Amino acid sequence: TPAISWLPRSPARDRCLLEFPGGFQLHTGIHNPGFAKTLKQYAKKWADLKVPVWAHLIARSGYECRQMVRALEEIENIGAVELSLPADAEPAFVEELLQSAQGELPLYISVPFLSPWEAWLNQFRLYTISGVVLSAPRGTLICEGQPISGRLYGRFLFPLLLEKIAAHKECGVNLIAGSGIFALEQGELALQAGASAVQLDACLW
Repeated sequence: TPAISWLPRSPARDRCLLEFPGGFQLHTGIHNPGFAKTLKQYAKKWADLKVPVWAHLIARSGYECRQMVRALEEIENIGAVELSLPADAEPAFVEELLQSAQGELPLYISVPFLSPWEAWLNQFRLYTISGVVLSAPRGTLICEGQPISGRLYGRFLFPLLLEKIAAHKECGVNLIAGSGIFALEQGELALQAGASAVQLDACLW
């Protein structure tokens, strides 16, 4: 799913899409109706799907994380939880979320792959997460004279992603190539480089 937060989030006031050679930057504010309303709207639809659903969560505290994970364990056809970690998360906050997300469902951690997520590998191994999704990194571009930060998408990311996978394929945690994949051949190369699976983003949009 798109990212779901415990409380509703409004779109960013300065939301924008900025194109550049090889890709684009997207800044949205992670707009969503909040966890309770999302379940009310989609739980029945998820249950009727022929494939399992990964619920993608963003949490500001261990309490929020725990409440969402426990509720998802009661929803039919939820196959896993994917929990986003901010690039600048402190180790104590990472541990708080990892503890809170432990439960019956497989747990995948989504990180911007160019962030220093390697610093959290010991915690990932300690809590035996199912894998790390190497998701779209963040960047900054200028829009109407102002710097705007957002997620980066596009074909230009693939060589950087491949290098990251190859460097950490022996880290003891499953790696999922979660950004920069725009062709079957790229997915196959990511698997050959050491990724356990491939996740698609902008090529579907």
